[in-house]
Amino acid sequence: MPARMLVLGLTTATPRGGVAIVDGDRVLARAVYVELRSHAEKLFAGIDEVCARAGVERAQLVGVACDIGPGSFTGVRVGVSAATGIALALRIPAIGVLSLEALATAALEDIGVAAYVVVAIDAQKSETYLGRYRALSGGEVEQEEEPVVVSHERAKELLAEAKSRGDVVAGAAAAQLGVEPTRRSDALDFPDAGVIARIAARRLALEPTAGRIDRTNATSPTLVPVYVRPPDITMPRAGGVQGPPPDRTE
Repeated sequence: MPARMLVLGLTTATPRGGVAIVDGDRVLARAVYVELRSHAEKLFAGIDEVCARAGVERAQLVGVACDIGPGSFTGVRVGVSAATGIALALRIPAIGVLSLEALATAALEDIGVAAYVVVAIDAQKSETYLGRYRALSGGEVEQEEEPVVVSHERAKELLAEAKSRGDVVAGAAAAQLGVEPTRRSDALDFPDAGVIARIAARRLALEPTAGRIDRTNATSPTLVPVYVRPPDITMPRAGGVQGPPPDRTE
């Protein structure tokens, strides 16, 4: 294990983007921005900013992590592409973290006594992404159910049911539906880059080869976007492979 577990975290799956550098469980620097269209420009400026503030050279990084959805199709692709490029350039692992898992981890760390947490992210198109997680020891969470995308009306019902049975509720999307989250903060409203980086640092400490980039096809086994719902249309890519369309809601 390296003397310092310096991991760069990125979040681009929602309009609130961010970058952070951690050393193990300690956040050294964090930058947050709001981007309703394209994350790319502010993301790379944020990387330069946090490296400078943390006094860390990119060559010192031992890993990079990003949220892989669910969230904005465009945002997720920007984050995955950026993390892949950084990992290839620096020859370091790239770890993907579910956006909902990042929210759940932050919520359970903040509140500390809950057994379960239900998290919500706005899916646009009058829909909401939901996920339910169970608290484990050591700050870890375990996914109880597969993430789903449901109508605003159904999401409001499910979130109200979660609160009534004592689950923690987190995510700005819950408040937008009129269900007050258990607690509010930046890291509890939207996925946080520092939380994402700390999750990745713990995984790398347990399994140093996790997220190793396959240089023959420039992929990491953990950097697989999770869209939950299929795109409305598909657009052809090189070789006839179909992919999700550009966001029209950002």
